[in-house]
Amino acid sequence: MDEEQAIMLSRWLDSIPNLLEKYEIQLISHTDNIGGKRYNEWLSRMRSQTVHGLLIQKDIPERIIYTRDWGSENPVYDNDSYHGILMNRRVDVVLHPIVF
Repeated sequence: MDEEQAIMLSRWLDSIPNLLEKYEIQLISHTDNIGGKRYNEWLSRMRSQTVHGLLIQKDIPERIIYTRDWGSENPVYDNDSYHGILMNRRVDVVLHPIVF
């Protein structure tokens, strides 16, 4: 995650009213299919841990953060194109409403 992405994520989270009371946060990390399975699993974990660290720095409680690291499994975009490869290198931040 570069500085611009961190700022964008921080601004987005700040724009959500009552974030801590209303949502759980799921981090879903992905990689492209370049490299071996173990490397991509490691890279996926590193990506989600980076975002997780940013959330913790923003005083978001760890108890509402959940992570799923897909590595190169379950790609959303086609890894046969340069654009697809770039789009699969990401962490999705998904907000799940807390239902009482």
